[in-house]
Amino acid sequence: MAESLGDASRRIAHHRIGGLVLTGREIPRSAAAGAEEFDAGRLYIGDRHLPFRDQSTTALLLGLRHHTINAVLRDTDPDEHDFPRKIWAELQSRDFPIAQAAAAGLSLPLARAAASRATLNRLTSFGLVGSAGLKSAHIKDPWAAFLTEIQPSLSAGTGEIRAGTSTPALLLPGWLSDLDRDGAVSAAISSDEVLRVAFGPGFVYRLSQWFGRLLTDDPDQVFNASVPDRRLFLGLENSLYTDETGDWFWTRLTQTALEDWLQSALVLEWSWQAQDDSRGMSHRILQERALDPDVVSRACLNRLTSGTPASGNFGFDPTLFVNRAIELLSMGDAEGAADIFSGLTELRPTDADVWNNLGFCQMALDPAAALNSLGRSAIFSRETSPVRMVNQVLALHLMGLDEDALILASETSNLAFARSSAWLWNHTMPQQAGRPMPNNDISEYLVELIQHIKAGGCGSGMSPLDE
Repeated sequence: MAESLGDASRRIAHHRIGGLVLTGREIPRSAAAGAEEFDAGRLYIGDRHLPFRDQSTTALLLGLRHHTINAVLRDTDPDEHDFPRKIWAELQSRDFPIAQAAAAGLSLPLARAAASRATLNRLTSFGLVGSAGLKSAHIKDPWAAFLTEIQPSLSAGTGEIRAGTSTPALLLPGWLSDLDRDGAVSAAISSDEVLRVAFGPGFVYRLSQWFGRLLTDDPDQVFNASVPDRRLFLGLENSLYTDETGDWFWTRLTQTALEDWLQSALVLEWSWQAQDDSRGMSHRILQERALDPDVVSRACLNRLTSGTPASGNFGFDPTLFVNRAIELLSMGDAEGAADIFSGLTELRPTDADVWNNLGFCQMALDPAAALNSLGRSAIFSRETSPVRMVNQVLALHLMGLDEDALILASETSNLAFARSSAWLWNHTMPQQAGRPMPNNDISEYLVELIQHIKAGGCGSGMSPLDE
């Protein structure tokens, strides 16, 4: 597991949710809701297992975001296929203007999800991303076919150059941006005509228009991940879908920190605070989050005078939850530990550390599920992680796939192991087997695990808690 690195400038805070204590950094004063702290992510993690009628509006909106993006990515659990429709209906029953809010809040994330889906096989074939974990990989996909069809018509518009660079403008989704720290991914995408179109403004902006209009008029087509008609698509505006009022409706209940709000949302919040201008939103819904008027005024004025854009952050740093997860694992509550990171995958679906941490916790419950989560971590990691690969070796062993485990272990042994601390399952020391333990030498851990597997140290299908 990754070390807990959080922002040392904020004190650690502990929150009790459903019998669990989640550890995180204190929220800035600008995000406080009067005397009662508001935290969108915490509300979601605490409410997401409740019936929809009992969830907070914040949890419903973040759940809609998660399930709708998954629908576009064709990565939906069959049992959750109708969740977007049910959440939508619940929000409508509360008189929440969900069509306007969702169009503003989801149009760009869905556009980037569609572009990701359309290009996944091509990105994989170029070695830019891993191939495990997403159901749409290596399958003939209608979105990929649509991109192939539309690409010649949009190619003429991909030559736009960013000021001061020789690279065409790209609108990469967050998960690709995270892989592009050295610029290699964007350079490879820019050199390929299809990928350059897929992540260029002409495609992504029109997709945002498509999804924004569908969410307003026919959300079922979004939930079904319907591909646009070519002629209609080309007739859409080549500009980002925007609705400032809808963005305010969405943002005030999904973004905790005011520094993550757009300037227009801050201005509309100030108008509500100072002039009772609700823009048609139910006062009951607005009262679900109370913001200090002085804090809002200062944030609004600071943004207007400084010109600093919104930070664009979303969700929690997964390292802030490691300590609590380890505590639960040590007590034998692997389900509780896994549930923390399962919730975080819904808030941060492309975070490699979140998926690795979920896989680590799942090892004690379901090694096959753990292997799937670790595979997803690999997709969203540009660099090979020895810790993740060691976890994968152990997961294969626990599934009884010792031959595959040894093959992967051999590949892992050739990696350069930087000396760093990581939490790993103790599976080879009988007196402490089945416990997560800090380990300062991953290479030595791997050697011991290989020896254990070769010696036939345990039967197949064992959980690390079973020894």
